[in-house]
This record gives sequence, structure tokens and C-alpha cells, in this order.
Amino acid sequence: MNTRHGLCGVVLSASVFAGVAVTGVGCDRDTLPKANTNKPVPPPTAEDVAARAKEAEAKARAAAGVAVDKTKEAGANAADAVAKAANDAKASDAAQSAKATADDVMAKVKADGASLLDKLDAAIKSNKLDEGQTYVDAFDKIKDKVPAELQAKYDALKTQFAAAKAKAAEPNK
Repeated sequence: MNTRHGLCGVVLSASVFAGVAVTGVGCDRDTLPKANTNKPVPPPTAEDVAARAKEAEAKARAAAGVAVDKTKEAGANAADAVAKAANDAKASDAAQSAKATADDVMAKVKADGASLLDKLDAAIKSNKLDEGQTYVDAFDKIKDKVPAELQAKYDALKTQFAAAKAKAAEPNK
């Protein structure tokens, strides 16, 4: 008995011992297919062997040709990838340079905006409304370029400036 089928043998023995008839269904005890011995298979002829060899040679040559074509294509793709990487590196350098320039411009605009707001605040406190209007006009030109916190401070100062102008316009009571 095959050791692989030991469990089937144990089950079969146990069922026979218990008096139960088991047919062995589900135990593939014989894993080898039975050979059909009715028709002997003739050996291949010399022509068959030669034909199969030619087919194999043709397939090998075709596969080698495909491999050569694929190798050429892969080489071209690699060259394209290297060129693209070089262009990406140049673009990256240009982008970094542009970002640095934009950061410098943004820092200058922020500094100019903060300076104008400080001057506007001083003009409001010293009641120099004509000078304050100059700062309001200058800040209005750059308002959309400055950070949000400077815009919020400007809105508050502009409200104070409008109130100071309204107070100055009132006749003395």
C-alpha cells in the first residue's frame, strides 16, 4: 500500500472492522492513469524528427529576432528616459530658480506692505490725513499681492482712517 494512502487504508480497515461496507469512493488510491495497451505507439520517423527540429529552429530564430528587436527598442527607450531625466533636471533647476525669485518678490511685497501699513497707522495717529491717503492709495495697488494677515490689518486701518476723515470733516461743534 502506498504510504500516501495510509489514511484511506486506516479508514477502510476501521470500517471493515466495524462491519460497515465501504467502497473506497473519494480515496484516489491509484493516482497513475492506466495505459491503453491496445494500440502501441510507433516511434517517430526520421522525417518527423527532422520536421520538428526545423520547427524548433524556426521558433528559436524568430524568438532571437524578437529579442534583438526588443533589445533595440529597450535601448531607444533608455536613451529617451535619460534625455527626459536631463530635461526634467533642467526644468527642476529652472523651477527652483523661479520659486526663489518668486519668494524674493513675495518677501519684498510683504515688507513694502508692512511698511505702508506702519506709515498709515502713524499718519492716522498724528492726524495727517493727506499723507495717510497717499499710503491708502499705494497699498490698494498691492493689496491683492500681500498675505492675508496684512490685508486684514489694512482693512482695520482703513476703517480707522475713514473714521478719522469723517471726524475731520465735521464742523466744529
